[in-house]
Amino acid sequence: MFSKEFITPQKTNSEVVKQVLNTLINTIRRKTDEKHAILTVNSLIKKLEAEYDFLRYIEINDTRLLATADIVNVMPDIDAVSPKEVGKALHIIVSIMSYSLGDKEGYFLIKELQLRIGSEYTSSIKAMDIDIELLLLEQKTRNI
Repeated sequence: MFSKEFITPQKTNSEVVKQVLNTLINTIRRKTDEKHAILTVNSLIKKLEAEYDFLRYIEINDTRLLATADIVNVMPDIDAVSPKEVGKALHIIVSIMSYSLGDKEGYFLIKELQLRIGSEYTSSIKAMDIDIELLLLEQKTRNI
């Protein structure tokens, strides 16, 4: 019934993590600066490593100091972790980041993530139980 060329293949955990974190960092740095965005996301990941040990496979680089263009590096070891577990950690990261930015800015962080994540990642994110609409609703209800 459907041609295989119209079916978007699932992305690996490492691809999704890299895309989500890069999108978050790029969105935050437009509101603040690159250094603040990198430090904030890196600090949060380090704090969550106690609960989600696979987050140690993520490295956030300050590209101003290195010759590399990649801010986020994700080791392929994270691909062995359950996608739903990785999704849970990403959900928490996005939620905490949006909450820390405040009511209006936090809402727009999630909205921008939704717009900029890329259509090729949409099905993979949903498969990982990352619900952008739920994140938006959670952010709205914090403001009540």
